[in-house]
Amino acid sequence: MYTLTPKQEKKWFARFQGVTKKWVAGLEAKGLPAKETVLTYNKAAEAAGVTCVAFPLEWKE
Repeated sequence: MYTLTPKQEKKWFARFQGVTKKWVAGLEAKGLPAKETVLTYNKAAEAAGVTCVAFPLEWKE
C-alpha cells in the first residue's frame, strides 16, 4: 500500500475530475442528464460521509 502526499492527491484527484467532466460532456451531448446524475450521486455520497474524489469541485452548489 502506498500513501499519497497531499500534493500527489491533488494531482490525481484533478485528473479523476477531468475524466468525470469529459464523461459528462459526452453524455450531455447525447441529450442524457449526466451532470444531474453526478450531482445526485455526490450528494448521496456526502450524506453517507463519503468523499467522491472524481467529483469536480467547481460543481459544488
